[in-house]
Amino acid sequence: HSSSPQLCILPILGIKMFSRNRIITRVLHQTFEKHAVARCFTSPAVRRFRQKQLNRSTATASDAGKMDLPHSFKDMDNNTLLTVAALENHAARIEVLKRHIMSIDRSSYEEASAVFEKIAAKNREGMALAALPYQIGIATGVTAALASLPMVFDLSTTLWFNEFYVTTE
Repeated sequence: HSSSPQLCILPILGIKMFSRNRIITRVLHQTFEKHAVARCFTSPAVRRFRQKQLNRSTATASDAGKMDLPHSFKDMDNNTLLTVAALENHAARIEVLKRHIMSIDRSSYEEASAVFEKIAAKNREGMALAALPYQIGIATGVTAALASLPMVFDLSTTLWFNEFYVTTE
């Protein structure tokens, strides 16, 4: 099914029509095949794509067993891993860093993982203090939101607030 209209011509009958799918064309083929030849003009690329779609087969369980696909990032080759890391996948970036540590320190994967854990722990130091301003802002916003509800929906609280904070003289 193509989203672009196709020009279908039945030359003998002089019928021209645009159709979004090939159902109309097939009906015309069946109806007028003795009288005329229907031709649909599409690009060769569209015809190749449609032919591939028709010839495509689905994978079977035996095909899946033959595949040697990586099960985690540590099983991937460097080019694939760098491509996935460039797509901002955090786990892939961790694996790239571990491999970088292995190449710089000339160490095994286990030693590089231990070094990475030390780096990650050092990186998390002081995180609570760094997050404190954000937590204070969130707490202030929630408190203000909850305090505003009685001032909007309770008449006595609204009048009290108006008397002491809005119209003070």
